Amino acid sequence: MKRVVVGSVLSTLVTLMACANSASLGEPSEVNDAPPPFTPPADEGGLPEASIHRLLCAETECAAPYATCPSSGWRCGTNLSNDPKNCGGCGVVCPPEPFAGDALHMTFSCEEGQCVPKCTTTAVFTVTRYENCNGIIDDGCEIALGTKANCGACGDACPGDLQCVNGQCGCPAGRVPSGSECVCAPGTVECTTPWGSKECADTTSSDSHCGACGNRCTNTASVPDRPNTYYGCLGSTCDVPKCRSGYFDCDGDETNGCESLVNSDPKNCGACGNACDPGQQCFRGECVCKTGTFCGSSCVDLTADPQNCGRCDNECPGMTRNDAAFWSLPSPNGGPTCNAGRCDYTCDPGWADCDQDIENGCEADILTNPYRCGGCHIKCDVEAGQVCSRGKCATRECAEGEVR
Repeated sequence: MKRVVVGSVLSTLVTLMACANSASLGEPSEVNDAPPPFTPPADEGGLPEASIHRLLCAETECAAPYATCPSSGWRCGTNLSNDPKNCGGCGVVCPPEPFAGDALHMTFSCEEGQCVPKCTTTAVFTVTRYENCNGIIDDGCEIALGTKANCGACGDACPGDLQCVNGQCGCPAGRVPSGSECVCAPGTVECTTPWGSKECADTTSSDSHCGACGNRCTNTASVPDRPNTYYGCLGSTCDVPKCRSGYFDCDGDETNGCESLVNSDPKNCGACGNACDPGQQCFRGECVCKTGTFCGSSCVDLTADPQNCGRCDNECPGMTRNDAAFWSLPSPNGGPTCNAGRCDYTCDPGWADCDQDIENGCEADILTNPYRCGGCHIKCDVEAGQVCSRGKCATRECAEGEVR
């Protein structure tokens, strides 16, 4: 077995000192005796740690929690603590996601060598979160939250007329809670629609309930030469010129009608006279982007957003996780990033882009690959069987008499 020597040989420097004109403590010796050999200061009965010559040999065995399984890419390439296909031991497979997710609304992850169940969230038309309310794993996460009986958590029931709205017990739009009942908001009354349902209406401005429930204004024609204006209910009276929904007459000039769309007008954002600060945009009636830049429909940081890097809609190149999932490709182990407004590609810890091709992501495993151990150009002593563990060529203290 070969032996790798690390450290340096400590050499003892002997200095002979002659002191002239020194004070005498006795009769001078005719012959200068040599000083005793240098002895390093002892530490707990031995030499200091820095002076010990340690011989390190290539490690060929796996260190826990790593192991060499049939599915391992490299020797000691499987982490038994977090690999769902080898969880706690080679071949111990956590339940696959298609079965768990589709049938039981449950997925499993490998954590510290144990298969741990987790409930899923689905998003088809609405986002639905599931929970294992009965504590029985065999039927998975059997309860869908967001319902009247289980609103924000298991057993979180909404009393009376209250409904579950966004995970909290409350009332639908137009109504407010009063105890366990939902009532019409102040300034409105409950009216019956032509279809028999109930709705809350402001009878001073409702075209369907003008002045009283059921009194519908029949003339809703546009007002000539007054943009965004029509005849409707205003002041509990029909046939009065009024602004169409979303528009306001903010300048008081009847000749240009209702000129301001307050959902997007930065000078009248949400209401007449509510001006946004310089650089801000009006989006859905709110002044947005106190910091950042408005791109499309949201505020972004052009210095850090890989979808808008340096400027709006400038998407950084390279394989993303969504791309890989869509094309059923291996994970890219990284993704496009934006740093100081310049596009980059950043690898996940333990991976590297050794072929310099960002279209296949970070393809090199530098945690367990002995040919790329800790970096693209770092090779372990493969001929000696040295393993790569946690991104380092593993070594051990040589046994007595072991050489190479």
